[in-house]
Amino acid sequence: MYPSDGWNTNLIMNNFLPEDAMSILQIPIGSGNHIDTHLWHYETSGNYSVRSGYWKLNIPVKIKIFMWRACQDWIPTNFNITRRGVRSDGLCAACKTSMETTFHALWNCNRLKEIRKEWKLQTPSLGMDTGNFFDYVFDYFSKISGDNKELFCVLLWRIWFRRNSFAHGSSPVDSSDMIGWSKKFLEDYHAIDGKHGKMMNVAQVNNGLQTGWSPPDKDLYKTNCGIALDNSNRCVGMGIIIRNSAGEVMACCSQKVEANINKNIANLIAILRGFQFGIECGLNASKIESEDAIVVNWINQGVYRDSDFGTILSDIDAMRAVVSPISFCNIPSIVHRAALGLAKNALNINDDSFWMEDYPICISNIIEKDKPG
Repeated sequence: MYPSDGWNTNLIMNNFLPEDAMSILQIPIGSGNHIDTHLWHYETSGNYSVRSGYWKLNIPVKIKIFMWRACQDWIPTNFNITRRGVRSDGLCAACKTSMETTFHALWNCNRLKEIRKEWKLQTPSLGMDTGNFFDYVFDYFSKISGDNKELFCVLLWRIWFRRNSFAHGSSPVDSSDMIGWSKKFLEDYHAIDGKHGKMMNVAQVNNGLQTGWSPPDKDLYKTNCGIALDNSNRCVGMGIIIRNSAGEVMACCSQKVEANINKNIANLIAILRGFQFGIECGLNASKIESEDAIVVNWINQGVYRDSDFGTILSDIDAMRAVVSPISFCNIPSIVHRAALGLAKNALNINDDSFWMEDYPICISNIIEKDKPG
């Protein structure tokens, strides 16, 4: 790492395979004054749960419910209905030779051998010995990507449908292309869901929406923090601006960070840097604003301190504890233009730029329009 607590991108890229290097650069870094801990990267809380594995997948709700019931051992396998007092031999509806537990019915039956062979992703051993389906899914979901989780859930749902055709005397579903069928089903669902999502994301008119930058109270300062992502070059532009109650710029900066991170983490780091910048300039703001409502909620609600970005949140908490009262607020991007302009400017410079009681010409019109009165 660099002393500035950022990754040494050149060192990482030169010493790791490209795929591994990109994964490393996506890891957010705090001040380093934190105790090492174990966490689950794919869950915002930092804690793993099977529930987080399937409820958040982009698959039909009926398949999520099926997975939930299967993990609770609540699907009506012959073994389960025997335990509930229904007269049955408990044997598998397909192979007729083994007890039909949930794990057997959905994965371990001999009649599923070809499907298991075609499913090329290595499956875990946890749950194999005990026949515990929950253990099996818990271990498996910790090893595969989100796309493969979705496909695996659809495949298990299809296997259960096939099992029911045996149980009820219907013509059994052809097992030769179960994975191919599952892939096609998932592709079709995503295509339909994607169109629906675009319709739902049409901008809504809000007559009460804030339309202009609002100054802080007299003798106080306000900090705005914005970002501009450049994923193709694996970097983030960060813009920070501190103004007084008259809308005058007291300090501002444009900083480029070499990192391949998502929007939320980038905004979180920008807020941390904005907080630090104000302290370094002797301009302790009474309010720090960002357009990222999710990140602002993380800070204000005291959540996700055990996540993979928890060190950054903890750094903000530590500074907040020793600085005079400060609030973190979310604002719409339309009133956040000065910070966003500085962030875009950062992508076009080689070195970080700082201004005291001044600002670059690229945001001069915005500054004048934002001044109160």
